Amino acid sequence: MKIMNEKKENKTVGVVAARKLLSVYLNKAVALSAGRSKAEAKRQIGYYFDSADKKSLTGEGALKAVSEKEKALSEKAAKFALKTKLNYASDADVSGLSDATAAGVAAMTATMLLPVADGNVISAALFSFATCCAVKRIARTVTADLSSSKTDAEKKNAKDYADIKHAQLALKLLKKEIKEPAKGKENKMAPAVLKMAVQNGGR
Repeated sequence: MKIMNEKKENKTVGVVAARKLLSVYLNKAVALSAGRSKAEAKRQIGYYFDSADKKSLTGEGALKAVSEKEKALSEKAAKFALKTKLNYASDADVSGLSDATAAGVAAMTATMLLPVADGNVISAALFSFATCCAVKRIARTVTADLSSSKTDAEKKNAKDYADIKHAQLALKLLKKEIKEPAKGKENKMAPAVLKMAVQNGGR
């Protein structure tokens, strides 16, 4: 799914140029994160953001282009059905559902046996914690089972929605960088300054 389509609009040169660069940035981020779970997509987009050439995506033109795209993507995301949103939230189309279900049931069974093996307070606490985790896992797995794509149309909707969510994540990282470039530079310089101070013996 192409996240950005170029349009000839009566915009300032700065915004038009920023939109073109943003198109390249977003489409690459989406391509790298396609078909991955939410957690893995977040990691991949983070790696890509750290290595991407963002030097030209600065200033008011870039910020305006990012804000426009944020609004457009939010409007697109809102139009998807609840089942598609649950599909994404539960990683339904990128998880081994049968294995996950079996693992969840096994975890629940194992936690129920804890108090039998040891009836002290620690065992009770472990039982409570483990049971809570197992219930959450099973609930997530059931949601994935119910919301997994069954038809080609549902699979396409799930992919398109995931692309939008991944693009929104990439935009969020970029917007923060554009709005706080000085803070970002300070954070990057801090380790170097500390290293230099140590090498100079604190002088």
